[in-house]
Amino acid sequence: MLQGKFRYGVAYILKFRNDIQGLRAIAVLAVIAFHFDPQLLPAGFVGVDVFFVLSGFLITQILLTAKFKEGYSFKTAVRTFYSSRIKRIFPAYLFMLFIVLIGASILFTPIDFKTFLTGYKSALGFLSNYYFSRFGDYFSPGVFEQPLVHTWSLAVELQFYLFIPLIILLMPIKWLKLFLVSILCTLLIWSEYRLSLPANSQAVYYSFFARVPEFIVGILAAIYAFNGRIIHPKFALAGAVALVCSLFFQKELGAFPGIRVILPVVATALILVASPEKNSIKRFLSTPIMLLIGALSYSLYLWHWPVLAFIRYITNQDKLNLTAAVVFILLTTGFSTLSYMFIEKPFRKHKRAVIGTIMGIGLLVTFVPVFKLVHHKLSPPDLGVELTRYADPQSICHSTINGDCIRGDSQSLKEILVLGDSHAAMLNLFFDYLGKQNRFKAQIITASSCVPIEGFDVERIAAWAQNDCLRQIEYVKPLVEKQDIIVIAAYWSWQLPSDTFRTALEDFVKRYPNKQILVLPQVPVQAMHPQREYRFKHLGIPVIKSHITEAEYANAQLEALLAPYSWVKFLGNEQGEALDVLQKDFPSNLSVLYYDRHHLNEVGAVEYAVRSKNMKKLLESALNN
Repeated sequence: MLQGKFRYGVAYILKFRNDIQGLRAIAVLAVIAFHFDPQLLPAGFVGVDVFFVLSGFLITQILLTAKFKEGYSFKTAVRTFYSSRIKRIFPAYLFMLFIVLIGASILFTPIDFKTFLTGYKSALGFLSNYYFSRFGDYFSPGVFEQPLVHTWSLAVELQFYLFIPLIILLMPIKWLKLFLVSILCTLLIWSEYRLSLPANSQAVYYSFFARVPEFIVGILAAIYAFNGRIIHPKFALAGAVALVCSLFFQKELGAFPGIRVILPVVATALILVASPEKNSIKRFLSTPIMLLIGALSYSLYLWHWPVLAFIRYITNQDKLNLTAAVVFILLTTGFSTLSYMFIEKPFRKHKRAVIGTIMGIGLLVTFVPVFKLVHHKLSPPDLGVELTRYADPQSICHSTINGDCIRGDSQSLKEILVLGDSHAAMLNLFFDYLGKQNRFKAQIITASSCVPIEGFDVERIAAWAQNDCLRQIEYVKPLVEKQDIIVIAAYWSWQLPSDTFRTALEDFVKRYPNKQILVLPQVPVQAMHPQREYRFKHLGIPVIKSHITEAEYANAQLEALLAPYSWVKFLGNEQGEALDVLQKDFPSNLSVLYYDRHHLNEVGAVEYAVRSKNMKKLLESALNN
């Protein structure tokens, strides 16, 4: 029998909490708004942190109620807990995975489908937080186009479920609180330490250990309420104000775990342990619309991201226009409602849901080769290697050093140094052609997302690329000192928005007024990824193309930035002529020259070189001086 101080707490927590449904609604709406357009809710990402606190609170309620119930059995409590979690989470989740597998097998290009299957397998094993923490192939579809990236939070939650029932059920309450506070403090310190190290931010963001403190706050709140304690309703108001503030201003602190998310986490806990008496906050959280969204919150979370990812994949735009936004709302609402009504809700009470879940996982593993075949059958004829890469990755010095990094006439005494990011790497065959035609050699050193010059803001780029960038910067330093002609090419529309990079570039050219520095413009950006366009046309999916001015704007900025330095030659006009010739020669299908939206492929790189008559003259003049 429950006695003393537990009596009121149990009565309170066993009561269905409408306000918790309302908090679920706020959390999922915040996440969806942020994913749809970060400008709508700059810190909507804290919705995930709210979910983690709620999860810790609710499962602790379940476990403590079982622990102090008459006739308690550890074995029965554990079995009941895991059975309920499986029924609650797996059926709708597996259904979502199946539908997404179908969509990816139809829409994705071969390389993108291969990337997707790796993420799909990790999601099926609830290990996607580890997979996406290392996700970073520069030419894989962007994270906004990965339909299963949102499963990382569910993976963290399932990993948490593996051990927390044992701790709560086996440890006495007085020891449990001290243990949890110790773990919370230890992991907060660990998270802050890891975040202070270079190239660690992405790994920490997805880390299970970095997210455990958020669950623990929920657990401590549940223990507090279970003991029969309550706090004044005014604290619910304070928590609500703090939560709203965090949704709009947390962006200033960042999305990373640790002490940065203390505000929304504590705010959620305050609302949870406030007096159960009716107050303005709890009345708002208990309104019919909040209860409806709260009931659908899990399905909404499952479906909103895959729908967004597929729409972005088809349109090739991160920001949705009005038509795409309407489609997003309709599909997300439709899939979520159907999933809730016919999958999620019925399976919660189904006696054989656990067995069905195990069978479902087995089937989804079995389906992989089936849908590989489906994808192959729906694919157009292979384009060939020259159209689907810009160079052999094993032979160029991109983010690594392979041999001497020389292109062109390797026997020539005339030499230039080419530096830059992947937009310079794609010019390996460009300089190979020009070098052989004009009898010079080019040493080409590049790195993903990184222009390897001193002062480059390495922390701005993806964590997986930072160490490679640093190594290339160090490798280039002595080469710059000895070379008289330096060519720089980059994805300027990506690099120039960084004030730190602009300063680094200016400092670099100021340092070498005695050298000849040639700067190449950014090639035009295509509206549609050429390989996707090829697949969509084969499938009969309409392709809408528009003129993209991204490169034009970036090149104008670059020219203005370099204008004060007479020894720097910006080749915008000269190379613009070559690009104009390409436009005329390939008027209906310029994309045959592109690997993706903004990188030329091997054919395009050579064609660009063939038509760059002024580039040949400028290089000849520089080499002969």
